[in-house]
Amino acid sequence: MGTPTWVRISMSIVGLFCGSLFAGVEEMFAGIQSPPAETGLVLEIAVPKPTCFVFESVTVFARFRNTGDNTIALVLEDDGRRGIANTIRWNLSVADGKRHVLYTSGSMAEHVLLIPGHGMMYVALPDKMFPTGMTELSIEYQYSQDSSQPPLAGTEIWQGTIRSNTIAITSENKETLTPDEQKQVREEISRHIALFRSGDSATAYLAENHLVALSKYSVPILLTCLKDEDFQVRAHAIRVLGRIANRGGAEAEGFVRDVSSLDDLIATYDRERDPEIKERVIGALLNFDDMPSEKHRRIVRILREALSHTNKSLRNAGGAVLLRVSPNDGIPEVIDKMSDPAYFGEEQRNTLELLKKATGQDFGTSTNKWKAWWQENKDKITAGD
Repeated sequence: MGTPTWVRISMSIVGLFCGSLFAGVEEMFAGIQSPPAETGLVLEIAVPKPTCFVFESVTVFARFRNTGDNTIALVLEDDGRRGIANTIRWNLSVADGKRHVLYTSGSMAEHVLLIPGHGMMYVALPDKMFPTGMTELSIEYQYSQDSSQPPLAGTEIWQGTIRSNTIAITSENKETLTPDEQKQVREEISRHIALFRSGDSATAYLAENHLVALSKYSVPILLTCLKDEDFQVRAHAIRVLGRIANRGGAEAEGFVRDVSSLDDLIATYDRERDPEIKERVIGALLNFDDMPSEKHRRIVRILREALSHTNKSLRNAGGAVLLRVSPNDGIPEVIDKMSDPAYFGEEQRNTLELLKKATGQDFGTSTNKWKAWWQENKDKITAGD
């Protein structure tokens, strides 16, 4: 179940409906368990259908009901000039051949909506897309009149806070997509990928999370990004594909695990000349720790190449991942490389800690002691331990 969502009513509404003209909208509210009308105003929400495709935009409809005898006014924006008034175009005659500018003052009617006694008003909220699974949704309306604001003549401006009923929206994946749904998928995934180009790490991280959650559909498009000209697009695509391949992450977060990207990631490592992109691939390969023997050997080959690269950062990454993915291969390789104190550079301490963790031993930087121990114990170490 998703986290309950609260929507603050504002002038971002996309439609306003009259119940007598839109009977279909009114029918949505049949059977709704209405909140109590303690303040003379009731707020209810409903959707056309409670179940949707994960890429389908959902319109939530809100109904305001006035349970009293007097007309009440709802203020939908603190500053009307940002709301309704901003969408009104005034056509004025020119007085005395001079241009005049109107200044708004007085009743604030430009951003107030009236509900007659025992009447109602429908509002279509901006379309939203919901995550896979069931999400509970409520909205609230709140308004407190500022003492400096004049009242609307003859009408009571409603003040207070009301919350709507709670509805459940279930968003589902599909095995087979229609052409329109395929288009929706491509557009939504491409929109998230485009955020990688922003260069903003926080924005890119949020986009990554969405693409991981949409793994059932995002992998084929992410694979095309591995050859993108933009460094950020390639780098983030590699990381997302690695996260999607993570078995523990899929179990904990509920996304569909997909390891089909392995061949493309290996090809990317072989093709790339940028050490940083190569290092991203090495990090992603850590998530493919349960592959069949043939694919496992290919992963080990790449990690060994990284461990022997001229770039120190890439060497450290290769050694760290090799120790975890294949201890039988990683332990002797790292022990051998440690004979050169400069090989791992400033990261030697971290590499040594990983070696100690993989073996349960601590011989410091004594290469001879490590080699002697390995000769006696290598048959006891198995890949994946």
